[in-house]
Amino acid sequence: MHRLGLALLAASLLTAGCGSSGSTSSNTGSTSTAAVTNTAQATHGWTGLGAMLTDWESAHPRGTEGCSAGKCFGSKVEVAPNESQYEFILVETTPEGRVDGYEQALGGDELIPAAAEQAALRLFPSDTRVLTSFVSHENGSCKIINVRSKTLAHWFANPKVGDGSGEMSIDIHGEDENGSTYPDHVSVASVGLGSSPRGTAC
Repeated sequence: MHRLGLALLAASLLTAGCGSSGSTSSNTGSTSTAAVTNTAQATHGWTGLGAMLTDWESAHPRGTEGCSAGKCFGSKVEVAPNESQYEFILVETTPEGRVDGYEQALGGDELIPAAAEQAALRLFPSDTRVLTSFVSHENGSCKIINVRSKTLAHWFANPKVGDGSGEMSIDIHGEDENGSTYPDHVSVASVGLGSSPRGTAC
């Protein structure tokens, strides 16, 4: 009887072990599926920074009338009294056709710096994190925000782009007769690949 009890106990443990192993395998599979699904959702239909130009244009129609600054998209926005520009000008894309830089019109002189920063960051993927931010007084004044995104690192890892770090720079400023201004005027955000070191000119 004693040997039979041990045999039954061993069989029970083996069965439990197999069940546990099967459960782990199942969980791993579901995690992989979720990761793939999340990646697909992040790519498909995304219309912010890093979007394919066709998806970007679906949310920000191309501007053709009076566009003198490269590729223009979106509606016209007032950036100074009696002066407006397309919401996005100087739009740049990677060789694959992903949007990787632009100048964004944020609004007129009444916009406060915090609102300007939020408006600029709203177009970045949700995993974007601020690395550094500082006010530069080289050639005027502006606020520079350096950010990093794993999503952008994945999208811009192509050797022809060379930004596998996913780091971007946002230069927030306005314009008056003295050049770039911050924080009195914050009507424009210039977005580009890579971080900007302290001392960068506005």
